[in-house]
Amino acid sequence: EVEMCVYNKIVNKYQKYGVSYIEMINGTKKINIIKNNNFDDYGLMYNINGEFYEGYFLSNVRHGYGILNSQSEDKVRTGLFDRGELQFGILRHKDWIAEGEFSRGLKNGYIIEYDQLKRKQFEGIYKDGKKDGFGINYYDNGNISYKGYFKNNLEDIFGFMYNSSGRVFYAGGIDKGQKRGFGIYYAYGQKGNKLYQYSGNWVDDDKCDGYLLKKYPDGDYFFGETKMFVYQTFMNYKLGNLTYIGETKLSSTKREGYGETSLSGGNKEKGIYINLLNNLWDKK
Repeated sequence: EVEMCVYNKIVNKYQKYGVSYIEMINGTKKINIIKNNNFDDYGLMYNINGEFYEGYFLSNVRHGYGILNSQSEDKVRTGLFDRGELQFGILRHKDWIAEGEFSRGLKNGYIIEYDQLKRKQFEGIYKDGKKDGFGINYYDNGNISYKGYFKNNLEDIFGFMYNSSGRVFYAGGIDKGQKRGFGIYYAYGQKGNKLYQYSGNWVDDDKCDGYLLKKYPDGDYFFGETKMFVYQTFMNYKLGNLTYIGETKLSSTKREGYGETSLSGGNKEKGIYINLLNNLWDKK
């Protein structure tokens, strides 16, 4: 009786369109609306799983513009349906909203996602329900957090990572969400000023292996071979008026071994150094 009461309310709501009736289609109750004595493929449909659809049909299948409310999934689909599935429109969940292209019930194609407060979280390409292709992630404050490529829902191949203030802190190779391959890392001070940058081959998200360049805005730099972010025994660096190329003590700028030093005024010296320390190694 309760079920029929619901149906009767729906029928009364659409009585102005003409004669309405309920029919059984594979266990699903459907209320068709006949307008001007002609069936125009517009109707309402309930099923025992708690799905409610209002919109257009083709051969008793959702087809054309409509709204599908699924209580079991806690989702509402609004837009253009093709042979039962949403193809283009809006998918709403209590925690998020997705707008764009869909296929087989999954996000497929260009998608824009928002959180429950309608703040943009992502825009880009989905394939079979997963981020796959170019896309952009956003912080809650609206600034970009990542711009680049995705694969299997993770940042991949190449991209730009941003801090919450909108400044790029990494640009380069990425593998499964981690920095990997050649890339440049930028370090900033509390006031947003750039302190230095690392350029090199990243192997473990926060470590470089191979040749690494640490460069400062004032032109000073360190360049040499590293293993897991530790400088090895040969470097080229500039600190103020001093430029050096040659052998060094492991993990330091101590000139140790054969090398050449250039000073201000064009003065140069070369030869064997023994444990000669430059105090500017800890420059920030």
